[in-house]
Amino acid sequence: MLKRIYVYIIIILVIIAAFSIFANMNIMRKHQKKNNEYTMIKERFDEMKKELAIYKELAYYKDVLNDADYSYLQKKGLKEPIKQIKEDLMSKPEIIEIKGIKGGKIDFYDSRNIYILNSKWVYAFFEDGHIAGSVLLEYTINNGKINWQVIKVITE
Repeated sequence: MLKRIYVYIIIILVIIAAFSIFANMNIMRKHQKKNNEYTMIKERFDEMKKELAIYKELAYYKDVLNDADYSYLQKKGLKEPIKQIKEDLMSKPEIIEIKGIKGGKIDFYDSRNIYILNSKWVYAFFEDGHIAGSVLLEYTINNGKINWQVIKVITE
């Protein structure tokens, strides 16, 4: 009789162990599934943060470059076309052939006032603190170098 009790106890322990193993495997599968979902959500969140940064940059610069123009400019040697075009123009205020007055210096002081219209034209505001105006420019790119030509200057 004692042997039978031991056999029943062992059988019960085996059943409990099997149930425990099965329950743990089920919990581990659920945990892995949740972990995979978390990883996918985190990856998507990171992608969305990158997209948001791009949209913020585009909104900041207020440019209307479409994808074709943007790609064209990249093929011409500009890694970051919007930024590079604006920085290049801001480094060349001498292309505006107007003298500043009262000690002022004609310059493009704010990149937010430079509008890249397409892969050929830029419209920009300039000033010296006393007089202001705008300019329509044509630009070309050769081997990553930007060349400018003034089309029309309007002073206020």
